[in-house]
Amino acid sequence: MASPVQKAFCVLEFNKCYSVITVQRRFRHRYNQEPPNANNIHRRHRMFEETGCLCKGKTSRRPRVSAENVERIRRTYERSPRKSTYEGSRQLQMPQKTVCRVLRKRLKMKPYVIQLVQQLKKEDYGKRMNYAVLMQESMEAETMADRLIFSDESTFHNSRIWGTEKPSTVWLMPQLDSDSTDYIFQQDEPQSTEVRTFLNQHLPKRWIGRSGDTDNVFCSWPPRSPDLTPCDFYVKDRVYVP
Repeated sequence: MASPVQKAFCVLEFNKCYSVITVQRRFRHRYNQEPPNANNIHRRHRMFEETGCLCKGKTSRRPRVSAENVERIRRTYERSPRKSTYEGSRQLQMPQKTVCRVLRKRLKMKPYVIQLVQQLKKEDYGKRMNYAVLMQESMEAETMADRLIFSDESTFHNSRIWGTEKPSTVWLMPQLDSDSTDYIFQQDEPQSTEVRTFLNQHLPKRWIGRSGDTDNVFCSWPPRSPDLTPCDFYVKDRVYVP
């Protein structure tokens, strides 16, 4: 964007020669940068001739919506924040676009939608209770908390480096086996038959997850229960710090 001095230079030079190409050539030679385009040069010269100034004039237009109507909209949505803009438009006898604009621009209000992403089913409550009771009883053993490992997956970085090598996945299981075999592993997300077969073979009675009747688990994980895993209700608040 051209500075005020550069704008004045273009106007004065154009007033001398009335040639956009000449003005652009002189501008490039003097400031060693790309000059304004022809439309901007003509517009600024015309503005200077009409107003004697290169500053944008301030408009003195009155607000399109009166302060009284803004207050009516504010009171309406303070009483009924769930009211749609269509309903507010009918009630207030105003265009819907006006209601939306006042809510966003004048009142600085923001809409949001509550999303229930983990809706519990009727059969989930008993499974959640059974899991909670079992874990509470298991915690009576002093070493139980140290043996539990809850899993999750995430992508994050502290720095960005451009390179040609593709991203790679770091697996937890090899590190766990090399460190200790006395642990109980909670498998995140629903498992396929291959995953459950692997866990049954390598971690019999030492894994927690969505399981079937024939799976050899420490205990079954209740579905749709992110509130029961520390990865969701504890760790993420400390890893993803804004």
